[in-house]
Amino acid sequence: MINELLQRLSAERPKNLITSKLDSLFSYINNFGKIRLNIRNGFLLVNPADILYLEAESSYTRLVYETNKDETVCLNLGLIEEALPSKTFFRISRSHIINLDYLESVSRKTKTCIINRNSFSKTLKISGDRLKLLDLRMS
Repeated sequence: MINELLQRLSAERPKNLITSKLDSLFSYINNFGKIRLNIRNGFLLVNPADILYLEAESSYTRLVYETNKDETVCLNLGLIEEALPSKTFFRISRSHIINLDYLESVSRKTKTCIINRNSFSKTLKISGDRLKLLDLRMS
């Protein structure tokens, strides 16, 4: 009887693992690469490519877009950083993550970088150690 139970459990386990992985894959495909972020009254599905930069606001994070429809989400910057594609986004300080696709220039002298897209332009401070890492990354 115990042998039968063990055989059944071992036979079901791989199926559950495969089912779980398929569910995750279908969820990702259905959202077209969007990430889910909690807001005060629900959640957002955000296309990371639309975000110009992110800014920490205490335990919340403000997502800044080209348009004037910035969003504040109920997650700290570190948690959101884990969900973002690392090849596109780069943390420039404790308070900011930028989308490298919109990085226009970096000044070593003033330790600033300019994010630019169409009519939107913003200058952000970059910490010295992050400036060195960004320089290496962009080489």
